[in-house]
Amino acid sequence: MAPNLTSKGQVTIPKKVRDYLGLKAGAAVAFQRLDSGEIAIRAARGPQTAFQQVRQAARTTHRAYENRGDSGRFECPSRCSRG
Repeated sequence: MAPNLTSKGQVTIPKKVRDYLGLKAGAAVAFQRLDSGEIAIRAARGPQTAFQQVRQAARTTHRAYENRGDSGRFECPSRCSRG
């Protein structure tokens, strides 16, 4: 049984496939074109959007400043326009 494409371009991923990939509601998936021309679907890992990439970078920077052990005063990095 093949799932049908909706008018919105959506396809329901069969439950067996969702279970195999560990996908839950709202999970991101990634598509990859293989050399054979087939399309593979996988559970997306890591940042998927520009917002998520910026958010992850900010968290990493914040942790780096926290781990410095200084007085807690935030100083803008030299590349910052406010520095």
